[in-house]
Amino acid sequence: MKDKIWLECLQLIPNKYHAEINKFRFWERRQSSLIGKLLLKKALNFFSVDKTLLDIKYTTYKKPYLEDDFSFSISHSGEFVVCAFTPNKEPIGVDIEKIERKIDLNNFSSVLTKREKNSITQSREPITTFYNIWTIKEAVSKADGRGLNLPLNTIDTCQNYISLGTKKWYYKPISVEDNYKCNITTTCKDFEVKLKLTTISELLE
Repeated sequence: MKDKIWLECLQLIPNKYHAEINKFRFWERRQSSLIGKLLLKKALNFFSVDKTLLDIKYTTYKKPYLEDDFSFSISHSGEFVVCAFTPNKEPIGVDIEKIERKIDLNNFSSVLTKREKNSITQSREPITTFYNIWTIKEAVSKADGRGLNLPLNTIDTCQNYISLGTKKWYYKPISVEDNYKCNITTTCKDFEVKLKLTTISELLE
């Protein structure tokens, strides 16, 4: 993103977020944080939600939310920023990850269930399988609201839903690019996903 476009985008969000965004050390992280807020702003306008970015509140686990019939979740990795949203209070979570082929899967053994480890071991593409499992876990932890406070090894992805307490989480993969994995989750069993690829230029409109 060129400096001129960066400044134009920055002016589209409340000043209170400027310092929050600029505190990130790496340019890519600052950029993805800004784009995430612009995507959310676009979604609020699309559904004519009577709330703005200034109305965002946070739970005790630091999950952002709006006191309205609107739920959202934001994730970023590599060249993509994803904003998932729904015009109701149904909790939603999304996670996207760029697949790194040199990753050492042994470092993630403690967050995987026995069945997930077997699934990865038996897969023809163990790295890809791991990232699919990982994005499901991350999406569920975001939707649940506890984030990293929820032990990821309590989330078993080896069936078509995930049980956490009294809730069941259903998930669907989102196709982005071959070198990315993305999953979205909610407590609604038969949910529909509509995708829209948005450019920086469209966010400036």
